[in-house]
Amino acid sequence: DGFDKTFATNHVGLQALLGEIEKRQLPSRVVIVASKLERNGLVNPDIIRKEKGKKLNDRPDSSAVKHYGDTKLCNQMLTTTLAERWPSVQVFSVSPGMVDTGFLGEFPLWF
Repeated sequence: DGFDKTFATNHVGLQALLGEIEKRQLPSRVVIVASKLERNGLVNPDIIRKEKGKKLNDRPDSSAVKHYGDTKLCNQMLTTTLAERWPSVQVFSVSPGMVDTGFLGEFPLWF
C-alpha cells in the first residue's frame, strides 16, 4: 500500500473501517481512540496528497513520538469531519490516558 506503518495503523485502517460503515449505512456510534500527543501534531494535507500518505508534513525534527502525534491529529481532524458529515451518527474521540500495553517500550522514559 505504500503508507508509513504508523500512519497506516492509526489512520488509514480506521478510514477503511469507517468507509464500510458509510457504504452499508449501518446505524452506528463511532468512538475514535485519541491521544493527548495530537496537540503536538503537525499535518499538511497538501503534502499528504502529494506524497500519497508516505509523509504527513515537512517537519525537519521528526521522531517516533512526534510522528505518532501527527497521526493522532489526523484522527482528530477525521472525528470533526465525520461529526459534520454524519449528523445522525454519534461520533466521539476519547483519550484513555496512559495505558500499559507494552507498546511504549521503544519510547523514552520521560514519555
